Amino acid sequence: MKIMNKKIVFLSPHPDDIEFFCGGTLVKLIEEGNDISVFTFSHCEESVLEKFPKNILVDELKNAMIVAGVKTYTLFDFKVRRFNENRQDILELLVKINNDINPDIVFLPSVYDTHQDHQVIYNESLRAFKNCSLISYDSPLNSQISEYNLIINLEQRHVDKKLEIIKQYKSQSHRHYSEDDYLLSVVKCNGARIKKKYAELFKIIKLIYE
Repeated sequence: MKIMNKKIVFLSPHPDDIEFFCGGTLVKLIEEGNDISVFTFSHCEESVLEKFPKNILVDELKNAMIVAGVKTYTLFDFKVRRFNENRQDILELLVKINNDINPDIVFLPSVYDTHQDHQVIYNESLRAFKNCSLISYDSPLNSQISEYNLIINLEQRHVDKKLEIIKQYKSQSHRHYSEDDYLLSVVKCNGARIKKKYAELFKIIKLIYE
């Protein structure tokens, strides 16, 4: 089954979230001719190491989107780890995104993701996108529970592109989960579940069939 000719929105609480958790799928869906829009909600300046410019993630996100082939992306500037203070503003933005794009599918963080900002995006998305299919991406770094019912097979070219995308985030290279070995081990383990080489895991929250 291919997902083709759909309007698809990816919601990324912070720069690099969708790249790490579902970057291969992002690349695959672009390749299959879907209309992709990415929305990222924070510059995360407070999280940047002192040796880097505070706004480095803005440039890194731009470079990552170019490498991925994303033509439409938007970056908002809510304070990292304080999304809950702006819950209503975030909800109104999500409602506007829904009204403007009328997407077929929305990718969003997992209900099991323990990061406070990810929880806000998940909860407000359920309110904003009532007319869309909703798919949450697996985030093993932030979850004690991994529950999935959708596995997307990836080819070598999708994984290679994912690694190239993540390399654009030089400010995050100190993190163990940005290492190629770690990233490859995750997609290989996922692939083994379906006797394929690589895959990414998702949970279908709501599926609308037309």
